[in-house]
Amino acid sequence: MQRLARLVRRSPWLWNVGLYGSLFAAGDAVQQQLRLGPGQRADWAQTRRVALVALTFHANFNYLWLRALERLLPGRAPASVLAKVGCDQLVGAPVAILAFYSDGVDVLAVCTGVLRLKSIEAGPPSERAFC
Repeated sequence: MQRLARLVRRSPWLWNVGLYGSLFAAGDAVQQQLRLGPGQRADWAQTRRVALVALTFHANFNYLWLRALERLLPGRAPASVLAKVGCDQLVGAPVAILAFYSDGVDVLAVCTGVLRLKSIEAGPPSERAFC
């Protein structure tokens, strides 16, 4: 166990990226299993796309963002923790959400090249069908 802890301390960014990718992919897979009925198959391509966005954006953004918050608002006192949570919810959360949806276009689909042509031709963003 100490060996694992030493590896995590040595390269925290790598472990953070791996953990985020794994958790996002697992969350998508569980969500699909809960949503699908008997006999329906999971969309593993969607799970791969979710993991790709987690690996390329969310893991890196959260790693850097949380380190910056810790430097700007150091400490573990309740006031400091509350300030970090508030700042994260007011600034960090909107940025992370925009990684999936920006100007009505599904970034998850665009970054993997699966945006359907009909979604572009469907009209305003509120009427578009995404992958």
